[in-house]
Amino acid sequence: CIARYEQAQQPLRFVRGDRVVCNIGGDCPWASGSIQATHEEDPADPTGQTVLPYVVKIDPPEGRLISVPTDEVYVCRAEVCFGQREDGLEWTSYCLPPPAAKPA
Repeated sequence: CIARYEQAQQPLRFVRGDRVVCNIGGDCPWASGSIQATHEEDPADPTGQTVLPYVVKIDPPEGRLISVPTDEVYVCRAEVCFGQREDGLEWTSYCLPPPAAKPA
């Protein structure tokens, strides 16, 4: 299938193992995790034509795998971390992206 092949050839911003935050919706829309796979077939597409750019494992306590439907900054961003500073967690939390507006 040409469309699937073209999707799989698109360059991605992240590689396996990269730390990201993903918009999962809800009251606390951004969740941190790590890229587990790239260019994966979408299990929800019975035709096998859709390729997901990323599969991300969300950090505990959630700890589940999620599908990232598009390689867009409003869906998945690089994680910003302030390391082992005493106030690092506070700064990291402060720097989480605001709730993303859905594109028009």
